[in-house]
Amino acid sequence: MSDEDGKELSDELRELLSEEAQARNAGTDDTTIPIERLQKAIERERGLIGWLRSRQTGTRLAIMVVPILATVLWVLRFSVRPDLAEAGIRISVATLIYGCALLGVLSVAFRPGWPTTLARFFLSLGVGGTLGLALVPLATGQPISGPEIPFAAGALGCFIWGQTLALPILALGLLIERGGSDLTGRLLGIGGAAGLAGNLYLECHCPVARSDHLIMGHVTVLLVTLSIGVVLAAVSRRKR
Repeated sequence: MSDEDGKELSDELRELLSEEAQARNAGTDDTTIPIERLQKAIERERGLIGWLRSRQTGTRLAIMVVPILATVLWVLRFSVRPDLAEAGIRISVATLIYGCALLGVLSVAFRPGWPTTLARFFLSLGVGGTLGLALVPLATGQPISGPEIPFAAGALGCFIWGQTLALPILALGLLIERGGSDLTGRLLGIGGAAGLAGNLYLECHCPVARSDHLIMGHVTVLLVTLSIGVVLAAVSRRKR
């Protein structure tokens, strides 16, 4: 449902109204949904967040993608890895993997009715690609490179840096998602997308080519945001 201004009802409210319409068409006099639940759904349609959530799918995708691209450009301009020329192939492969996975996961997360198998494919691509990139130095016997810093400090620094950039994307996705019956899959997708964005930033920033560092400092960024999505999905199921 949308109007001439490009505003759409949230999936949660649309489903509630659809349930009510079906009940009335069936000749049921009493409402099939608690009035409090309907009032809360309508209340969430108001204000700036409600306005953002009511935008059409393409607009909401742009709201997610533009900050990710802007942050990548910021990293490349002000905090780029010093071995950018030597790591060009790796960064190109990583950008392709993360770009495809991000666009796929977000498209499914913000477009109701798309197959869940498609969401699993893109999320698996992102998770598998992240693990694969982390294991490349170990599998190929690539010489250890990067600055000489203590392992724990380096891994923790990248983890904090990645989370600092990933968590705002996660928060933005949670603000503009619309709820609805397939909320669990959307929360997992948003959590995964935030972690993939964080790893994309780190690929452009961190020159350390050690699998232990990449696993502890980079992969964990994705694991944490994905875990947040899992927890939120579990909470949403308990509330139903």
